[in-house]
Order: sequence, then structure tokens, then C-alpha cells
Amino acid sequence: MKFNSSIKIIIAVCILSLVVILIVIGVIWPTANNIRKTTEETYQLRAYMEQRYQESLRSKVTKKKLEDIKQETLGFESAIFKKSQTLDLIKMLEVIASDSGVSQRIEETNLDNINTNQNINLKLSANGKYNDIFKYIYNLETLDYFVNITNLRLTPNYDKNGQSNSSLSASLNIEIYVGQ
Repeated sequence: MKFNSSIKIIIAVCILSLVVILIVIGVIWPTANNIRKTTEETYQLRAYMEQRYQESLRSKVTKKKLEDIKQETLGFESAIFKKSQTLDLIKMLEVIASDSGVSQRIEETNLDNINTNQNINLKLSANGKYNDIFKYIYNLETLDYFVNITNLRLTPNYDKNGQSNSSLSASLNIEIYVGQ
């Protein structure tokens, strides 16, 4: 069977087209998919590396801040009450009351059973003139220790005739942090 030249050209073009389609399907398509997959993996790796880099930077900044905090808190050691200073604290409270011109009484305390990293709770009462009571409170707040006044009640004192005199009664609850 003889084919004329136009049919031969058509058959040749069809065979060539079929070969090109097979090459595209067999070689180029898998290569393109592999390139897409590699691109996605590269992006994920880049994002992971960026995340690790940011964590590293945060870690360095945190370490720097920690060192700065350590330097800043070196002076706090003297402001932390130690269990061995119980007698000194009582003496200091008496001196503050005396210097302020008030009479003071320690009503309740947990000084006998304090532990490290706990608070000392003191309930104090004081009597004196208005300005002296406030001087006393100020001196308590400015002790060398971390002091927190948790409750303060001021009551005017009355004489026998029911008249208010110039003195006050103060009832205070204070906490002092106990360190190591």
C-alpha cells in the first residue's frame, strides 16, 4: 500500500506529536512536580531556619536581660529580712515608735514560726498625736525591708467627757518578706 506524501506527512506529524506528548508526560511533568515539591520544602526549611534564628535572638536578649536584672537586684539583698534578724526587727520597731513619739504595742505576730520565702505578719497598735502617728507610719513604710501595710485603721481618741482630743489610735497589719 502506497501512501501519498500528504498522508505520510500527517502520520509523521502525529507520531512526532505523540512522542512530544510522551516526553512531556514522562519527563517534563514529573520534573515540574519535583521542582514544585523542592520549592515548597525549601520554603518550609527557610521558615524553620528563620524561626530558629528569631528564637536564638530572643534567647540572647533574654540572657542579656537576665544579667541586667541580676546586676540591678544586687542591692536588694539588704532589703530582704532574714530569720536571724528577728530581735533586730523588734528593736527597730521600738526605736521607730520612740523616735516618732508614739506608744506601740505588738499584738500578734508569726515571728516564732516563719520559714524562708514567707511573710512575717505583724499586728501593731500605736497611740499618739496625729502628726506623730503619720510619722510613725511613714517610718514603718521606709524601713530597710520590703514592708507592705495590708490594713490600717485610724481611730480618734476621746477623753472622759466624750470630747475628741488631739490623739489617735492606729491599728496596722504589716507584712515583711522573709528571704533566705
